[in-house]
Amino acid sequence: MRLRKRQQGLTALGWVLAFMVGGLIAMAGVRLVPVYIQSFSLNSIMQSVASDVDYQDTRAVNRALRRQMQVNDVRAVDVDDFQIEEIDGRRYLTLEYEHRVPYLANIDLVVSFEKQQAFRGQ
Repeated sequence: MRLRKRQQGLTALGWVLAFMVGGLIAMAGVRLVPVYIQSFSLNSIMQSVASDVDYQDTRAVNRALRRQMQVNDVRAVDVDDFQIEEIDGRRYLTLEYEHRVPYLANIDLVVSFEKQQAFRGQ
């Protein structure tokens, strides 16, 4: 009596499903990369403004934020979304926002960010 050899590997249907899952993950990555690049730009903008601008002059902070956001082509947030908060005697430039990216049909990817940068020279 001969024993059957066990099959190894994926069937055609298995490969199709694997490629579909891989494609969905790759598509999510392609959609989210610009969101994270914009987040890194916002981090550098906040660091630059917090180190260069006097935190007591709110108009100067807003002007600097607006100028930096225009140069870096940041459109996910507005200058009004930034807040100057005092925590434990120190002033911070804070930003909380969500970014929604269309993914597939009526499915969206939602990413939320919370950023905080201390002002220098307090």
